[in-house]
Amino acid sequence: MNPHEANRTLVPAGPGQVSTRTAQSDLPFSFCSARQRVYAESPQGTVPNHIFLDPGLVQEALRACGPKGGLAGALGFDRERSSHIGSYARLSVEEGKVDPLTPVGTLPRVLETSSEVPQAGAGYVDMVRQALAEIKAGRIQKVVLSRALNLHLEAEPSLSVLWNRLATQNPAAYRYLVRVGAHPNDAIPASNAANWIGASPELLLAKRGDRVISHPLAGSAARSGDPAQDARAAEKLLQCAKSRREHALVVEALVERLREHCSSIEHEPTPRVVDAGPAMHLGTVIQGKLKDPQLPSLVLAASVHPTPAVCGTPTMEARSVIQELEPTDRELYTGAVGYCLPNGDGEWAVAIRCAKVQQRHMKLYAGGGIVDGSSPQSELDETSYKLQTMLRAFGAGS
Repeated sequence: MNPHEANRTLVPAGPGQVSTRTAQSDLPFSFCSARQRVYAESPQGTVPNHIFLDPGLVQEALRACGPKGGLAGALGFDRERSSHIGSYARLSVEEGKVDPLTPVGTLPRVLETSSEVPQAGAGYVDMVRQALAEIKAGRIQKVVLSRALNLHLEAEPSLSVLWNRLATQNPAAYRYLVRVGAHPNDAIPASNAANWIGASPELLLAKRGDRVISHPLAGSAARSGDPAQDARAAEKLLQCAKSRREHALVVEALVERLREHCSSIEHEPTPRVVDAGPAMHLGTVIQGKLKDPQLPSLVLAASVHPTPAVCGTPTMEARSVIQELEPTDRELYTGAVGYCLPNGDGEWAVAIRCAKVQQRHMKLYAGGGIVDGSSPQSELDETSYKLQTMLRAFGAGS
């Protein structure tokens, strides 16, 4: 089953329409895929982090938005500390195929790049080695380790140009823009305001009525762009025991967490290879029928986040290892970005392949899943080709 086709029946038409040419940089929230555009306007404020797992409080927040509004934004990797979900008086969904836009305009030159991992690549390799020691000791089965790359630019980038370039390079991705500091009660100094922009290949979940679908990705390989070479790489990925084990941990965890909310659940018996720009991944479609059709998609997203695809397993132990080893705060990276309509329907993607933009500075993130059998150098290489999604938009990628 093609998850994009499956999602077409799950995601509802919105209560209103906005211009398809509205500049993304002028909006506090945008979320687009190959078949729809979602825009948020008229921000009313941010909602407190403690409500995400409480259906009653989320439904109350949705009612306060009004019939044409909704909730939208991003759950942070640390859901209780770093999330940024806004309430909006207008949340518009435009259905139909979205053609890639022409990337009109230019982006500033990258003057300098710097890593937040000590000793750059060598530091990340050492992190992986330490994680493998934790796995060998039996503390964890899997952990996802990330690194950040700082770009110092000649001038502040145009978010609209960057958005259009991501659309052209990754037409099947879930493109998103979340403005932190755009709401009346954000209480964030102007110097700390940021724009998070990205093109994620991974659907955390979509919900419409009593139906829910998820399409987790785990297990990766680089794409070369050469069809014959990529076909061989895809077959090798499908046969890779390490990648299949890594992927199975994610599917098993998601099925277990969704089963709590579903009267029935099913998934594909074997993963498929999913093309994702500079990378390819193993992916499995999971579908379920909800016990409570009124359950808001935001509550569902919060209940399954973070998955082993971005954290590891067991979750608490893997999170502890991440805190011990990673030198930088992930904030919204590896969170969940999306929206929830007044009737509870909505869609949430995993917040990966992204950048945090603050004036002339950008921070890019990439990570990889570490399991028994992982190669430290291969994991470093994986983060490098995942960074290409954003680097290529600036002409700085390979």
